[in-house]
Amino acid sequence: MVIALCIGSLASACGGGTPAKEASPVEWGYEGADAPENWGALSEEFAACADGMEQSPIDITGYQNREAAAIEFSYRDDASEIERHDKFLYVRFPPGSAMTIGERRFELMHAHAHAPSEHAVGGQGFASEMHLVHQSASGELAVVALLYRLGTPDPVIEEMLRSERGEDGATRRYMNINAADFVRRELGYFTYDGSLTTPPCSEGVSWFVMQSAATISQDQVDRLQTISGGPSNRRLQPIGTRSIVAVS
Repeated sequence: MVIALCIGSLASACGGGTPAKEASPVEWGYEGADAPENWGALSEEFAACADGMEQSPIDITGYQNREAAAIEFSYRDDASEIERHDKFLYVRFPPGSAMTIGERRFELMHAHAHAPSEHAVGGQGFASEMHLVHQSASGELAVVALLYRLGTPDPVIEEMLRSERGEDGATRRYMNINAADFVRRELGYFTYDGSLTTPPCSEGVSWFVMQSAATISQDQVDRLQTISGGPSNRRLQPIGTRSIVAVS
């Protein structure tokens, strides 16, 4: 899924984004005829956007508190490049940085940010949301979502914005961003089964929404939306029969 500041949405893997391949050539967007409510009609490949039963994002509510495997980040590598493509910035990482949940290991591929947030928690939305897109050796996708409230500027997002070159397809080979910069002290998370949040809205994505929120300035939100041409969030999707688990 491609997304707001894609430092990753697989496809753009933006937490959607399209994981194992680049974004579809079919035009889609967030307003007008190409808006999210019409994605399913834009292409047969996007059918899940309209017909899927486990779509993302969602309002995280009615969750169950459980003891489960802690999320562990072994992030160490510097970003290899940052690319502006269509509506987003993608920050890409070389193999080596990973997150693990129990016996499951996922390599970090890229990151990106939406403004405003895509997920809500208990009905509350946020100013922005970063998606850290991962893939396992077997091809399974996992997205870690970081939420941001309005407040002081975020230094990582500022570095990303400083790297923005303004031209579609423009790539910068160096930037002062290390994968470890995304890791927060509090590692409590919400988890559920969902989808990419951008076309083709493929399902089977494991979501890990971190419970602690950082801050982002209004100026940074405005600059992210300038890149995406406006708000870059898909509307909330029905939870259906899915369960949401909270792990402290």
